[in-house]
Amino acid sequence: MAEGRWGAALRRYLCGAAAGSWHFAKRAPDEASIARRAARCCQALAAPTQAAALCQLPDEPDYTTAFKCLAEKTGNAADAMDGYYGCIWDGTLLEVAVALHARRGEGGRRARAVRAAGALELNANNSEDIQREAAAIRRARLLRALTNQYVA
Repeated sequence: MAEGRWGAALRRYLCGAAAGSWHFAKRAPDEASIARRAARCCQALAAPTQAAALCQLPDEPDYTTAFKCLAEKTGNAADAMDGYYGCIWDGTLLEVAVALHARRGEGGRRARAVRAAGALELNANNSEDIQREAAAIRRARLLRALTNQYVA
């Protein structure tokens, strides 16, 4: 990362996280720091939606960076903005995504973000066990998708 080789650094971070978490079945011991570094790599690779999704991994989500990333408009197809909404479990991030798409007049993307935010397992009235399980499933889905894209 210090040499500006963002893709190689991201591959290393994802491989390290996979090794430390039994391929994302559980949390890696240093997952928060790996997520912050991986998000920085995604930003440098012009993949702001992926960076925003990674910002929700630490115990205290990095909303400042996540909101800045969501506000970026990119033409990079590798970002796969719409594909990663199913990997976001933080309601605040999904609400910001809905508002940004509405402001930009992107009706289709807004509808996809609304559909992701309206998932039953993300309901704030659910028990903590259900919310924790939904977050674990979406977390693993996010990290496996990133690993498939950048490592495989």
